[in-house]
Amino acid sequence: MLLKSAFQNKIFINFIFYLCLIVSFFAFLFSFYINEQKLNIPLFNGDNADIRINMQSKNAKIFINDIELNKTNNFKNNKYDFYELNNYPVYKISFLNGFEKAVVSIGGELFYFTNADIKNFKKDKNGRYLFPDYVKYNKNSKYITDRGIIKKFFTFFLSIFYNSKFYIIPLFFLFLSVITYVHNKDKINLGFSFLKKNPIIWILILALILRLSDLSHFYWTDELYSLYEAGNINSPFMKTFSDPGNPPLFFIFVRFFSFMFGFEPCYIRLLSVCFSLFSIYFIYLFLKENLEIENKNLIINIVCFLYSINIYSICSAQELRSYSLCILFSIIFSYLIFKIIKYKKTKDFILYLIFSILAFNLHYFEILVLISNFISGMVFLDNKNRIKFFIIHFIAFLSFLPYFLLTALNNALLDKEFNKFLMPDIKFYIDVFIKFIQGETAFFIVLILFILSFILFLRKKIFIDNKSFFNIYYYCFYMIFSLFIFSYLFSLIKPIARTYYFVILLPYFVILAVFSIFIIRKKVLAYFLSILIIFSYFSYSNYINRDKSRLLDFKRLVKFYYCDSKQDNKGALIVPHSKNMIIKAFPSYLNKNDEIIVIPPPLNIEKLINEIENSKNTGFYLKLEYNILNEFFKTVADRYGWEIIRTDKDVLIAKIIKRK
Repeated sequence: MLLKSAFQNKIFINFIFYLCLIVSFFAFLFSFYINEQKLNIPLFNGDNADIRINMQSKNAKIFINDIELNKTNNFKNNKYDFYELNNYPVYKISFLNGFEKAVVSIGGELFYFTNADIKNFKKDKNGRYLFPDYVKYNKNSKYITDRGIIKKFFTFFLSIFYNSKFYIIPLFFLFLSVITYVHNKDKINLGFSFLKKNPIIWILILALILRLSDLSHFYWTDELYSLYEAGNINSPFMKTFSDPGNPPLFFIFVRFFSFMFGFEPCYIRLLSVCFSLFSIYFIYLFLKENLEIENKNLIINIVCFLYSINIYSICSAQELRSYSLCILFSIIFSYLIFKIIKYKKTKDFILYLIFSILAFNLHYFEILVLISNFISGMVFLDNKNRIKFFIIHFIAFLSFLPYFLLTALNNALLDKEFNKFLMPDIKFYIDVFIKFIQGETAFFIVLILFILSFILFLRKKIFIDNKSFFNIYYYCFYMIFSLFIFSYLFSLIKPIARTYYFVILLPYFVILAVFSIFIIRKKVLAYFLSILIIFSYFSYSNYINRDKSRLLDFKRLVKFYYCDSKQDNKGALIVPHSKNMIIKAFPSYLNKNDEIIVIPPPLNIEKLINEIENSKNTGFYLKLEYNILNEFFKTVADRYGWEIIRTDKDVLIAKIIKRK
């Protein structure tokens, strides 16, 4: 009786609620503190950069924070000893005994030291040489490997969702506080009314912080092309039509943005960040305008929140590519098509025309999105408005013709060597669905619920009866599968599908996952499915590991070439793309007199040996993958020498030397 009366007491209930909340908060911080080095957020890793130390030495010893570091196994006959340490706060690097040369990679930064440089190093009280103070990832950071406070917040916040095994205790207390609140809403006054008024603003602020994390890493191949070739403000405007696989719109945006903010990665990538934030807001508008249900604000906020912390959403926002803009356009078209079908206002048709013209000149997959919405309009509009809708798409198609005839038709669609895409099959599309919903469990739940919703008897028994809910639910499925179908049909003529292109459908995947929870009539079943879907949503996915073969970060390669070849006054740089683009990107390191050999991908041994033999140089600098590296040296080990620099686990800088 005493216990029962206590749980009816307002003061006691508030005490229990806030106690659980406070314990949960500090337990989260403590869990992060003790597990910080173990946290490995998919794609983004921890809040400390990895260290790779390559040394040419005899019996040298490396010390990290005064603790001796053991060598890591390296390639046979390689002149460099190799040491590595992953995601660890390093405040001091020192070494004992001399070495001829050292190459240190910290995150995306590379530092090169010769024997002459080393003689000027300071020594500590133990007589060990100290690496200079400027050898660090972030100039303003406390530790050598520290990526900064935004990265630390980023790692902590996302680790709660993507590494939840480290947070069992704080999550348990948070769960208790939520249960206490749900059953005693009338007794607990949370306050924070300013948070409740405009939650979308706080979601956008959180999304911005997450997307600002670690924007400074150098460009990979396609980003280099976007900025220094097609999107270069200093090049003729017709250069925007130079990419046979991508229409000019995004490159035009890059030109204007680089004119205002320059060429630094952390500034120019803000273009994609802005597009990503606008996407979240238009998801909010799309659902707010078309969802008519009692708890619609809760549903909308959950969708926007989950999209804002989605790994793929953040990934697309941190690349200087058109994907975040494609996502934005996709959701804008959804917003407009619903308005056109519902209200049939002229201003909405005009807006749809403007965005259609832009989309036709943005990406091939945006054309497929337009085709999907065109079919929707033709089905649900009356005859008079069907004609308007048809004219809109016809005008938009005409705007695409200059690019199509000048560039795409001749240099992409008719060129078998351009972008050798694989022909997509059923397994490919299932894989796409699973990766974006992030887990097989969520995929099968969403798919089964969708199928059951078509069976009228079961629909009445299992699902809530809400037309607006089902309109959006079916539309999202339609958009996903129509894009699958159209990309497959187009690929019968010329394969165009890549997994990451389907990121433009990400909002629809997230909406489906959330709606599949709230569409269920029975609360017990809805709670059970929500646990399964949320668990699946935050499970690890292979897509999160970026494709290392295409993400070629040239900064470390070019700097190593510049520093190392300067010692011998000879050497050639081997790259997979435009010589002019590489020179423009690194004016401090390269000029027109440097021998830069372009070997278009895929790199193979025959191409590589042919270029080396035809060159008068004796040293050649390039990036190699493990399989090519091993195959190359097994084939020609007697004719060439080599030095291998390791900058990441999967990134190797090779110096190949002709034997005299």
